[in-house]
Amino acid sequence: TVLSIALVVYLLATLTHEGLGHGTACLLTGGDLVGVSTAWCDCDKSELGPWAVRVIKAAGCGANLLVGSGALLALRWAGRGATAYFLWLLAAVNLFLVAGYLLVSPVFGFGDWAAFLEGLPGIMGLPLIAGGVVLAAATIHFLLPHLGPNRVAAGRTLALLPWAVVGGGVMSAAAMLNVHGVEYAFSSALATFGGTSFLAWMYRLGWGRHLDPITVQRSSAWIVTGLVALVPLVVFGRGLLW
Repeated sequence: TVLSIALVVYLLATLTHEGLGHGTACLLTGGDLVGVSTAWCDCDKSELGPWAVRVIKAAGCGANLLVGSGALLALRWAGRGATAYFLWLLAAVNLFLVAGYLLVSPVFGFGDWAAFLEGLPGIMGLPLIAGGVVLAAATIHFLLPHLGPNRVAAGRTLALLPWAVVGGGVMSAAAMLNVHGVEYAFSSALATFGGTSFLAWMYRLGWGRHLDPITVQRSSAWIVTGLVALVPLVVFGRGLLW
């Protein structure tokens, strides 16, 4: 059940970033949307000015930020079961993706925010990095209490396991199917595996209070949903071109 929920969450997060974020911004700014996958959004920006291009580059993280914040807000009314875990992980993956991009992209010179900074003073990267630090810390602060008093045991199941199996293995494997070549498996791994790597260790922190823990019971509905999600994962892993 945990892995089924994780599969749905990671699929939604990547499509939020590439499709809802980059894809919608491409259309709204007058670009030509060529295709979308779990690892890329292909937008012809040849007729666009530099700030329109920057809007497109920033929109992926903007969409993740909106979805993640909404999930975090909805978590307050979701109880303590599988639905709560879905919202908890949806918030974690979306918000950590944004934090990861902000922390890494300006420093190492690749990805959305490196492209956003092209033509701008180098010092502009500093507030982006600072924003990544603040967002990561805030996300951990709000999500950690939901693991309850036995954080390490809960975190291994609810955070580490989905990050390693789905964020690292399944999403990278799906990206290897894409029509633009296996190199996108590497960029996908950097985003989904590297960007959400906070899930691999945050449960070991002793921050803050404890809430009643989220508990995930076996759910046939979620297992079926996860199996169904494999279909769009394969389709968008390969990529849709039009």
